[in-house]
Amino acid sequence: MSETTATTLADDVHWLLARLARSFGAVEQEAIAELGITLREYVVMTEVHAGPGRSQLAVARAAAVDKSMMVTAVDRLEARGLLLREPQPTDRRIRALSLTDEGQRVLAAAAQAVRSAEMQLLAVLPQSHRTALLESLQALAAEAVDTGYDAACI
Repeated sequence: MSETTATTLADDVHWLLARLARSFGAVEQEAIAELGITLREYVVMTEVHAGPGRSQLAVARAAAVDKSMMVTAVDRLEARGLLLREPQPTDRRIRALSLTDEGQRVLAAAAQAVRSAEMQLLAVLPQSHRTALLESLQALAAEAVDTGYDAACI
């Protein structure tokens, strides 16, 4: 009879990360709800802010947002006056994205709300563990992008 090692979900990295992602997502969505944007829209706005003038497709790829979900997010943000979609000077078929002044204001408030929510969730960890966790997650995320396993996730 061969020896088997019993596993539990408490040892399953994917399950743990998925559970944390759901928890963090729910808390962060609640934190920005009063600003009238969704978590997906916050992610899109953050990526547009990081590189204004990029195409909708480039922002979707960088933010790991599905193309169809990206269209919905951009349409909503544009309708609210938070984002501009203008023809790119080098290729008028491509629309360049940028935040409006109001979009910048909403993003700043949302970023502060998200960071506050994250700090509350991470308060159970000592600061050294929070730093190590962030560095580890950044390394794993970079590897996922480098290996091509970073499919649209939100």
